[in-house]
Amino acid sequence: MLANNNKAIINKLAQNTVKTNKRQFMILFFTVALSAFMIFGVFTIGITYLDLSRLQNTRLFGAEYDATVINGFTEEQKTILTENPDIQTVGALSYAGYVKSTDADDTINVGLIWCDPVYWEQQSAPARIMAEGTYPEKKNELLVTKAALKECGKEFLGVGDLLSMTYEDNTGVHTEDFVISGLWEGYGNQAIIYVSDAFFSESGYSLEQSGILYIKYAHNFVTNHTISETEESLSLNKQQIFQASDYISNSLTILVGICGLGFIICLSAYLLIYNILYLSVSGKIRYYGLLQTLGMTRRQLMLFMKKLMLLICASGIAGGIVLGILTSLLLVPYVMKILGISMTDMKLSFHPSILFVSAAISGTAVFLGIRKPVRTAADISPVEAVKYRGLGNTGQGSRKVRKKNLLWNMAWE
Repeated sequence: MLANNNKAIINKLAQNTVKTNKRQFMILFFTVALSAFMIFGVFTIGITYLDLSRLQNTRLFGAEYDATVINGFTEEQKTILTENPDIQTVGALSYAGYVKSTDADDTINVGLIWCDPVYWEQQSAPARIMAEGTYPEKKNELLVTKAALKECGKEFLGVGDLLSMTYEDNTGVHTEDFVISGLWEGYGNQAIIYVSDAFFSESGYSLEQSGILYIKYAHNFVTNHTISETEESLSLNKQQIFQASDYISNSLTILVGICGLGFIICLSAYLLIYNILYLSVSGKIRYYGLLQTLGMTRRQLMLFMKKLMLLICASGIAGGIVLGILTSLLLVPYVMKILGISMTDMKLSFHPSILFVSAAISGTAVFLGIRKPVRTAADISPVEAVKYRGLGNTGQGSRKVRKKNLLWNMAWE
């Protein structure tokens, strides 16, 4: 039998087949669309929760980090963390005193804080919305916020202005004039004033007693084993406390849950598509045999059926993802509110990778679901197709059916 290599006719035949069997293929369309919609929704909600959770923590605490070591640290411990390949940045911060009064107000509650360049330039940067000037370098220089200046009764001051204040550190009470070297605004505690290395070195405080280490891991998803190894490597004393953030402790668990839900959705879609196609192929065996009689080869028949599913798959995935995007605009904020994530000053962000992953996973489920039905239709010969009698009794012999158990016997068969 000569093969008719005419792809244009196969494409037209596939389109006509979809048009004449709308009811059957609509079920497949909604199956694919629903699976794409659910996968897109699950990944969007999960990834959005993780992103907004980290952003909320960053704004709440004024810096982006995953764990802390409080009540002091040693240079050796800091070196261990810096050389750890699983850790991206290690910042340091310490209390350096507090402001007692100024010539405008003597009831002030503003702390004096020192931090290293890593903390200021990298870890606290995501929590800042404005910065002018530079971090203090000299002892008499300060980095302030509008909130701190307002506490001091000096909210009209700016970069380069002079601020006279009385402060107390670990060496006693002092009154000095300071120059404002920088001004910033952002999230976190705003009632603080940053001081220079020179100021901290004369404050009487030490990193071994009052220092805090801020640890940011190189990856957003870290196992609890990695966190435990980090803590054990530091050999903490009785006074020191290692504390991991809720985000880094739960992020991997949430990611695994997202992938698990995605797998269940894909498995369900695969089984449903497989069963629908298998029943469809079984009901049209004679039709496929007739196509082979007219000159369609096995390869062309498989191509014809794949064209059918390509039309359904492409339209179903596109429809499901579009529906997922539109639904997420309303669903995601509602779910975030239930999960305790504040949406104030936060914007929804759609990751392009989620779209491609959703399409790829849905397409894979469809591809796996059509493999066996397509082969079943292509492997049957025209003669076998004419003799085919459907999915009835295959000659297993007569058997006695008990009337009392008729429904159970029918279900078993």
